[in-house]
Amino acid sequence: MASRDGSEARPRPSAAGIIRGMERSRERMAERLRTAFELFEAGVEMKRQSLRRRFPDASDEEISAKIGEWLRERPGAEYGDAVGRGRRMDGET
Repeated sequence: MASRDGSEARPRPSAAGIIRGMERSRERMAERLRTAFELFEAGVEMKRQSLRRRFPDASDEEISAKIGEWLRERPGAEYGDAVGRGRRMDGET
């Protein structure tokens, strides 16, 4: 069936088709989030190995403390990874 301007009209998707599309989209988003968590965990493990090489006599607790400090301080990204100028949040000094 042609529309008023002469182009072919697209058929309207059914409710079931819309729901299937939303479910696929949700599954893709969930998979991306799982991938992000896996990459985060891999990064932390890489940092742990790096710290082990750098401080071979450190205890597990000391290494864990150094990882916690690294995650909180983010050397080189103190104000985040986003483009633009950083600004202080309420309560920061």
